[in-house]
Amino acid sequence: DVITEKFNTLNIFNLAPFSIENIKELAEKSGINTELFLDTINRQNFLGFCAKPITCELAIKLFDNNELIGISQKEFWQKGVLLLCEETDSNVKKIFSVNKIYTRDEIATCAYWISLCLTFNLKKYIWPKNISKMPDDCISIEELIKDSFTLDIIRVTLSRGLFTPLGNGKIKLYHSNYR
Repeated sequence: DVITEKFNTLNIFNLAPFSIENIKELAEKSGINTELFLDTINRQNFLGFCAKPITCELAIKLFDNNELIGISQKEFWQKGVLLLCEETDSNVKKIFSVNKIYTRDEIATCAYWISLCLTFNLKKYIWPKNISKMPDDCISIEELIKDSFTLDIIRVTLSRGLFTPLGNGKIKLYHSNYR
């Protein structure tokens, strides 16, 4: 936001969606049965998902784990969220130090909780720093703490692949490859 304010002529580019050839190339590089993968995503109407890098990678991981064939789009997203909960973003991990281990399901439930808090409070970002310096478009970690959603599980959840630090103190709910 600061950059676009200072450089109002700055062009913003969005990456074009993957073509079938891009998807095929990514599938080949991952070592899966490319033809069966392409047939599966086509039959199950997942081609649109595979047009974006992060969801294409999720589809390939699910296919490689024999979890893609026969699932619904809702199940695709649920399984994708669980896979992202297993990833750890090293940039966020540096911010938080937690010794307790949580299950993938506990982390996914907390991620859903954080996304609901952001949505219902009309906020875009999570603010892990001093609340007195928190921007208006953020929700503090303290505001996320409730019942089983302790400071520790919130910190662990924020260190996973679903969240990305933006470098200005803010953390956003999206995968770092999906900018």
